[in-house]
Amino acid sequence: MGLHLDHVLIAVHDLNRSAQTYAEKLGFTLTPEGSHPGRGTHNRLIVFGSNYLELIAVRDSSEGVFRQSMVDMLKHREGLYMFAMGSGDVVQDAEAIRERGVEVGEPALGKRDAQGGAPGYTWEAAPVATEATPGSETFVIQHHVPISKRYPKEATQHANGATAVTGIALGVADVRKAAEAWERVLGQPPVSVEERAAESGHRARFRLGDLSLDLVDGADYVGIPVALTLRVERLQKTESWLREHGVMFVRGRDESEPVIAVPPQDAHGATLRFTAAG
Repeated sequence: MGLHLDHVLIAVHDLNRSAQTYAEKLGFTLTPEGSHPGRGTHNRLIVFGSNYLELIAVRDSSEGVFRQSMVDMLKHREGLYMFAMGSGDVVQDAEAIRERGVEVGEPALGKRDAQGGAPGYTWEAAPVATEATPGSETFVIQHHVPISKRYPKEATQHANGATAVTGIALGVADVRKAAEAWERVLGQPPVSVEERAAESGHRARFRLGDLSLDLVDGADYVGIPVALTLRVERLQKTESWLREHGVMFVRGRDESEPVIAVPPQDAHGATLRFTAAG
């Protein structure tokens, strides 16, 4: 299967408050809370068929949060933080990336405790050197139990009609240099490098499984994801939900496909884009 998008982390100040926003206003179904022993964080997930979003917050900073960069980010803002690349064999995929000249750490065991109805499970993850992935930190992860076995089908059904994460845009200073770096990580060239006339910048697009991984310049932030795209059943259904729950959105287009975008102030710092395109 190769590398694919496993999940996107959204770092938030208050897990309960952000979960309420994502459920009651944005129309997502969230899993019960889980915690990460020894890492000082807790989370709730928004699950789709093959990938998921993770709302993550600091639970106990005295335990030593798994990444200092998340703590540093939360001092200034909340929102899209990083993403993880899924693997069927983390040892093999990590070694393949190393062979392309990229520093990758050895896989380490991770654990999520069962509590309050949330299942417990384990995984192995290998961190990729931050300097090798401009626009977002990332790591390669292999879950010991696939997500389809961890949560019931009801967890993947969302009132706003969302069915999958299909795109993520990373803010970078130089699109072409960033594309060269990501080509070494992913082992493939971008499918396109082009100007973004409307935004007065450039975009390099890679494919990561079914995901469009875009590198963009001219964004408000550099070094973190700046927008997330989700596929929905029907755009009209999503619009109706957002409108009925008082969520602001704007209409636009991406490669001729209609999209609606929820600004960061309505999603705890994350820019969310919805499209019915496959």
